[in-house]
Amino acid sequence: MGAMLTCTAGSLKAILCFTDPENTPKIAYDNDSLALPLIQKIKDAVGERDGSQNVHLSFSDEEDELLRQFNCICESISGIFGSLAYCTKKH
Repeated sequence: MGAMLTCTAGSLKAILCFTDPENTPKIAYDNDSLALPLIQKIKDAVGERDGSQNVHLSFSDEEDELLRQFNCICESISGIFGSLAYCTKKH
C-alpha cells in the first residue's frame, strides 16, 4: 500500500524520543527487530530540520510492516498525550 506523510520535523523528533531513547532499548510497536530501520528512516527524513519545518516521510509498498509499526507508535503516543491532557484538564 505505501504512504507519503508530510508533517513537521518536531513531530518526527518526538517519535524518535519514543523509539530511539538514549538510556533504554530502541523500540518499535510490537516488532522491535524493525526499530532500527524505522529509526533510520525517520532520521533520514528529518535530516537537519527542526521545529515547524516541513518533512516528507514516505513508505514504499514493500514497507507495509514498517508503516504499520510507525502508525501504531503514533497511536500509542497519541493515547499518552490524550491521558496527560485529561489529567491536567479542569473538571
